[in-house]
Amino acid sequence: EFGQDYRKIRAAPLPVSIFECDYDLIPQYDLNGVGLLYFAAYPMISDLCESRFEALAGFSTTQRDVYYFNNCDPGERLVFRVHNREIDGTVQKSQTSISRKSDGALMSRIFTVRESI
Repeated sequence: EFGQDYRKIRAAPLPVSIFECDYDLIPQYDLNGVGLLYFAAYPMISDLCESRFEALAGFSTTQRDVYYFNNCDPGERLVFRVHNREIDGTVQKSQTSISRKSDGALMSRIFTVRESI
């Protein structure tokens, strides 16, 4: 069941982005010992870049699903995109993605729910 859901998300087309920015890797924080992007860095990159789109102060992440598809080399520049954002009272829901700038390969899709604190 998990594998079917993963394949469905991976195959689904991304909605048009409403915000986009580049992200330059910070090797000391983003890369592991073999020079690949830490899996734990994907959500942090998403939070940092999403805060460039809209302030996240006053909200705390309560749920997150990260679908990992690819990785990158140490010198790679990433492209972060916000595809949609819904705000319903005290709850924010967003769908974001991270891609490699060099070839456009989708690296991850991230679904985040935040609630006001």
